[in-house]
Amino acid sequence: VVVKDGLAAKAVWPVPSTPVTLRQSGCMFVPHVVALQVGQTLLVNNADMAMHNVNAKSQRSEGARFNRMHAPGAKDIEVQFSAPERSVPFGCDFHPWMSAWVHAVEHPFFAVSALDGSFEIRGLAPGRYRFDAVHEWLGTHSFEVTLDGRSGARVVLRHRAAAAD
Repeated sequence: VVVKDGLAAKAVWPVPSTPVTLRQSGCMFVPHVVALQVGQTLLVNNADMAMHNVNAKSQRSEGARFNRMHAPGAKDIEVQFSAPERSVPFGCDFHPWMSAWVHAVEHPFFAVSALDGSFEIRGLAPGRYRFDAVHEWLGTHSFEVTLDGRSGARVVLRHRAAAAD
């Protein structure tokens, strides 16, 4: 879930120094979805005893477009996005069931939902905001929220899958 509109024009937010980690564990990427701020470091870790490769398919950030071998116990692969981009696929060509999605956001107002769908975004000033909730299979759902500065907002989203042809 990411703020799409409503932030101050030309505002600049500091990039977190804490990296985000995407692990290869049990021949799966864990977690399946990560989000980070543009310029923040993503560490891809191989916790398996198996050889993997990391195939990252960014369309906007050359440093996040690569296909590298990743041996057991090898140093983490460091990735940085230079531009905002949603739904960047990461995969392993050796284990085609392994997939992950990475979202690089230009500001800190985003969240990856918990398993129950809950999410929280803190630090927004009072105002009207448009958000996008992105789902791997169900697409993007846009919604608006007005914050009054006295309390937060509760949003309930219901995604519907498209009808089959």
